[in-house]
Amino acid sequence: MKKFLNGKSLMLLTILLFPSLLYVILSTGSHNFIKRPFFGPKTVAENSGDTLFYSVQDIVLENCDGQKIDFTQFRGNLVLCHFVTNDDELEEKRKASQLIALNDRFKEKSDIKIVTFLLNDLNGTCKFNEEYSLISDSWQAYNFKGEYEGLKNQLIFDLPEDITQNKWTNLFVLLDKKGRIRTYRDAIQYVEERALIDDLKILKAEEFIPKKKKKNESE
Repeated sequence: MKKFLNGKSLMLLTILLFPSLLYVILSTGSHNFIKRPFFGPKTVAENSGDTLFYSVQDIVLENCDGQKIDFTQFRGNLVLCHFVTNDDELEEKRKASQLIALNDRFKEKSDIKIVTFLLNDLNGTCKFNEEYSLISDSWQAYNFKGEYEGLKNQLIFDLPEDITQNKWTNLFVLLDKKGRIRTYRDAIQYVEERALIDDLKILKAEEFIPKKKKKNESE
């Protein structure tokens, strides 16, 4: 009985301490490697001295019904961007298979979205939605009719060394809730599915980390 009670006490203590432990892991300098970086140009605010990170703007999409969609409407969500070119059917299937698994895992999380950009199939949005049974808001496909180079310039910056040789359309791009680019992953490697799950969990955990006060702010 004593051992049982000790075991229950230890479990309870672990549960109670978990938020604090998570905060330490994500926020202390010695564990910064677990955070996800910010990609894109950075500026400094004149008034506060805060770093202002790049956020994605000015992308217009078209849904299955032909309605124009401003990409900024996804703000407030974690957004995983996926590109379809139909240049290589095998590559497209490999990318889609990862998204099927990710969508199934996170479909109950209303603030996690998968957005598919159809680049070479301007009449295929409804077909794509039907093929992958995209009947909810968690994963939707849209036509992109603008210049592809312009889209690339909006989304691709300073790629990690291990994926610099990839076609940019074979990358997953993960944005945080403020539209800031936080992760690039190789979209045709199945092993990246686990990494994307971790990326999403870490960005979700950031929501629970209290922001540190500046020195000139009152305690």
